[in-house]
Amino acid sequence: MGGVQRVTSYCFEKKAGHRSCNRIIVSLNAEIILDDESIAGRIENLSEDGLYMIATPSKTSINFSPESKFTIKIHLASKETRTFLCKVKWSYKTPPHELTNSLGMEIIAPYAKYKDLLKALVW
Repeated sequence: MGGVQRVTSYCFEKKAGHRSCNRIIVSLNAEIILDDESIAGRIENLSEDGLYMIATPSKTSINFSPESKFTIKIHLASKETRTFLCKVKWSYKTPPHELTNSLGMEIIAPYAKYKDLLKALVW
């Protein structure tokens, strides 16, 4: 079961030339949805623009190259799910055994619903 570490403040504006203000530390189950495959994973943190996720090994080799787009389904502790279109910003095989993929993903759509999710997690 996933959880959220509550934070008391969160900034929804970017500082010029800097990363988003804060990250919400979470532990949420998620899936990357491909044409004929679903890859399970865990979201480790959320920011205003996107998320950091560790994807579990899959049966086929998946290209997580920057700019590739995927649908991600986030499973909330309330048993609800939220689905968003994401774009890979960066990825790498997670050391030491390189069995999982670490992914930084930008939320593309629907951005307003993602922002509402962030606000709900903060307050």
